[in-house]
Amino acid sequence: MNVVELTGKHITHYQSNVLSFPLALTKEATHIQLMALQKGNKIGMHRAATSQRLYCVSGLLEVRNEFSLELVKPFHFVEWERGELHETLALEDAQIIVIETISFS
Repeated sequence: MNVVELTGKHITHYQSNVLSFPLALTKEATHIQLMALQKGNKIGMHRAATSQRLYCVSGLLEVRNEFSLELVKPFHFVEWERGELHETLALEDAQIIVIETISFS
């Protein structure tokens, strides 16, 4: 399990003024979900069927695997490898994006 802070890129082309946060580059079929997880609810302990990334858009999450427990806040993501046991608990109402694929580039 690896928790990472997203790095934004400032875009100014075409008179724009926006921060862009790329989420994933993949070569294989990819499953992308937007989820709402209410405070106190969880995505129960399970093994990752593929490589997975869980992005916290809002709220506060507690994620754990067999060996560690981490907090994930907005604009951070956690990555799990195929077969890794993990669970996610919402400490606050949260919106998350989950991306599942064979491998991330």
